[in-house]
Amino acid sequence: MKTNNTLLFIAFICFSVACSTQPQGVISNENRNAKIVPDYSEITIPVNIAPLNFFIEEEGDAFFVEIKGSKGNSLSVSSANGTIKFSEKRWKKWLETNQNNTMAYHIYVKQDGKWKQFKTFENKVSEAKIDPFLYYRLLFPGYESWSEIKIVQRSMESFHEKSVIENNVVGQNCVNCHSFNQQNPGNFMFHMRGSLGGTYFLKDGDLEKFDMKTKEMESNATYTRWHPSGKYIAYSTNKVVQQFHSVEGEKIEVSDLSSSLVLYDIEKNEMMRIPVDEAKQFMDTYPEWSPDGKMLYFCRAAQIG
Repeated sequence: MKTNNTLLFIAFICFSVACSTQPQGVISNENRNAKIVPDYSEITIPVNIAPLNFFIEEEGDAFFVEIKGSKGNSLSVSSANGTIKFSEKRWKKWLETNQNNTMAYHIYVKQDGKWKQFKTFENKVSEAKIDPFLYYRLLFPGYESWSEIKIVQRSMESFHEKSVIENNVVGQNCVNCHSFNQQNPGNFMFHMRGSLGGTYFLKDGDLEKFDMKTKEMESNATYTRWHPSGKYIAYSTNKVVQQFHSVEGEKIEVSDLSSSLVLYDIEKNEMMRIPVDEAKQFMDTYPEWSPDGKMLYFCRAAQIG
């Protein structure tokens, strides 16, 4: 009997602790929105997005979030430190069930033994899906130097990541600007600076290096946009400089001394200047094609000096 009593006592304690993490008793209303980071309030989300976890930036001893759907179902999370992390499996099922409907977030915070509820906000779940992958360059914060740089693939449907290329396997060279031909992961390019410097193209599983700088160009090809046909790439050639503030706490400034536009013919392996500034009165950069490929847009500023 002592053993049974002990088990009952432990079960009672566990039940009591579980209950204390959920709102109960008298709940006061806060006539304001809770401070959450990131702020996901009043947005439309795609049906296949990974869980939108967030942090509640309010003082409290316990936190509770309940999401209620238009169909009467709910999804809830308890937290001891304000970190709201949803189960990927439950979140995925929740979005599929509630697509084309609204979901209301109810946020509760416990302070000094009393629960209070903040203003409710809503999201709409769209049946449209987000592209499944995002590619980006990953490096540690800082601007004086770097040691590890990666181009990373991140699943937008989960939190899974994998490296596409890392600088520690290419002689610690800098891997940077990258671009895809019509979002095709099997046909893309990236720049590399250093002892293995050049522009690398991946096509049908083969990687090939090209030197994109001609004797007529002041600097290397930099910012990239593929033509919709996949036959051409517009580049800007930028002579970039950095300015460091002498005032403590101020950030670095980056600017161009000069920049112009060039066009690369992939089939002919030929670089051509885009004649938009014969008198060299401007700095042109950040090219972008129109969807039909008939127009090229870019940023322009007056050349100084």
